[in-house]
Amino acid sequence: MVAFNLASELANAGHIVHYISYKPPFFYSEKLVSDNLKFHQVPIQTYPLFRDIGSNYGIQLSSYLISLQKREPMDLINVHYSIPHAVSAYLLNQATNIPVINTFHGSDVHLLGQMDNFNQTLKAVLPSLYNTAVSNFLAKLAQRTFDLKEIPSTIYNFVDNQKFYPIPSENRELTIVAAGNYRPIKRFPFLVKTFAKICRDYPDWKLRMIGDGPERSLCYKIAYDLKVTKHVEFVPPTKNIPLELQKASILAAPSQMESFGLTIAEGMSSGLPIWASRVGGIPEVCIHGENGLLFHPSDDQGAEMALRTLMDDRSLRERLGKKARERILNYFNPQKIVNEYLKFYRKIAN
Repeated sequence: MVAFNLASELANAGHIVHYISYKPPFFYSEKLVSDNLKFHQVPIQTYPLFRDIGSNYGIQLSSYLISLQKREPMDLINVHYSIPHAVSAYLLNQATNIPVINTFHGSDVHLLGQMDNFNQTLKAVLPSLYNTAVSNFLAKLAQRTFDLKEIPSTIYNFVDNQKFYPIPSENRELTIVAAGNYRPIKRFPFLVKTFAKICRDYPDWKLRMIGDGPERSLCYKIAYDLKVTKHVEFVPPTKNIPLELQKASILAAPSQMESFGLTIAEGMSSGLPIWASRVGGIPEVCIHGENGLLFHPSDDQGAEMALRTLMDDRSLRERLGKKARERILNYFNPQKIVNEYLKFYRKIAN
């Protein structure tokens, strides 16, 4: 999604962009493609001998990239998420000499990147690429994880502030919204438990959880066991995230780790105060006490008190939400971030 949004902004600025993936983005439609933006879906070949290990997407991606470069020469390629794309792009570079930029996004460094199954190969190829990361936190971690001589350049994610914008507070519902993949690192079960502790003191409030993933059923079971199902709504993945954020009053993100926190930034652009863990790159996006309230992931009591504080004080929510919107407009707007990418691209292409 981040790569496609970047591709779209670059295309709108007049550059020719090839967007390459194994499938279209969740929100993709043909009308989003222009003369400047060309979508390529990598064909995946299967073979009976691969039935137990699956078709190797990385190798097939490399072959597609090499063919594409010979057919429609490009100035450079920017791969997003280093597993498996960094290795595929490295092979492309070896075959065609095209400059390759790798962008770290998160779990390709702090989770998968730590595993020997991936780490040793990435250590071998990443020093030959130009590397960026979506936060200072992730850039420093990537340097340590992959023994890079230089810290990757930080280029933050951006938010479409025309798509994610606030509405008057009187039109908002008393709702805490959380959106994302129900993976353990997101700590959504903790969110349900925390809300269950206090929701009886706030009978007009609801928790609205949007997304899918392995812990979705666990979260529902917790809500059922704690008898708060009438206060907790489970919403499947939706393309109407901007509307969901507009209607809410607080955005919750109690993650164990976030390298940037794109949902947090989208909530801030929508004028929401943030209730989130003080981990990873989150403090680079959301400033505690200015745009939201942050807490240590092991501080359950502090997290609960911070949430109560936001639910109790409408004027505080409005003040934090206004500052949150201003921070996105000043530091994480599309024009600023795309210009940073273009500056980096021109440096590499030259």
